[in-house]
Amino acid sequence: MNIEQIPSPVQDLGFEQISRDSICEGVLQDSPQLFMTDGRWNLPALILSDNNPFTIQVAFYPSTVKEDCRRRTVLTGSAVSQLEQAISMLTALSDAVHPSYPPQAIREILCNCVCHRSYESPVPTQIGVYTDRIEFLTIGGLAQGLDIASVEMGIAASPNPALANILYLMGIIQNYGTGIGKVRRLYKGEKSQPRFEAAGGVFKVTLPDCNRAAAEKRAVVYFASEKDQILSFARDQGMVTRREVEELLACGQTKSFGILKSLCTDGLLLRRGSGRNSVYMPV
Repeated sequence: MNIEQIPSPVQDLGFEQISRDSICEGVLQDSPQLFMTDGRWNLPALILSDNNPFTIQVAFYPSTVKEDCRRRTVLTGSAVSQLEQAISMLTALSDAVHPSYPPQAIREILCNCVCHRSYESPVPTQIGVYTDRIEFLTIGGLAQGLDIASVEMGIAASPNPALANILYLMGIIQNYGTGIGKVRRLYKGEKSQPRFEAAGGVFKVTLPDCNRAAAEKRAVVYFASEKDQILSFARDQGMVTRREVEELLACGQTKSFGILKSLCTDGLLLRRGSGRNSVYMPV
């Protein structure tokens, strides 16, 4: 049964959190999808209200394994408020110059967690933050007849279409059925790729830390100077690019270009190509 056909067990609902946004409030007032045919609030209305009993649980672990949880936070209230809190919490894990996790990827996955979870179960959406990844675990598998490949092709089959449509009208989610493909594109070129898994009525998404590989590479051995580090890398690999310098030193374009230019001036590197296609060869 679609959740819009289920009456809210609580009819005295509050919407203070949504009412702070004029667009959300306008959609709330004009949406017939929040009511039963007899005028009572339905389950999507409860989910969007301050009385929402369905939660998101965020746990932080100090390593790559699920043990010794450092901190656990339970997000409550309107699903819209929970989304805002979770997005803010997880995007704060990255710095603006070198984000560990693409902010848009985090938003896409969190929106999917709210739109596609099963509201027949009280089990919260569970997010695990590890030192090398974030895992999103949601009760509610794929629609019957679909698999991960089907979803990646853009098939839109939310088990909660009314809720998804309301969140779309509120401007909280974007196009239907584009989430996984968008996340894939955001990780294009990264060594570690997102994983999407579905089994036994559970959907799991793993977003790897984009900076993990570069950080581990930098930590392998101590170099006396940044120039020595770049030279060592170029000699080991046969060449080095400006992007690789940015990853190795966790720096921006200006600094990486300056170091490469200096090494060329010193006669230690030789530049081949131009623009983005430039590579630097050890002399």
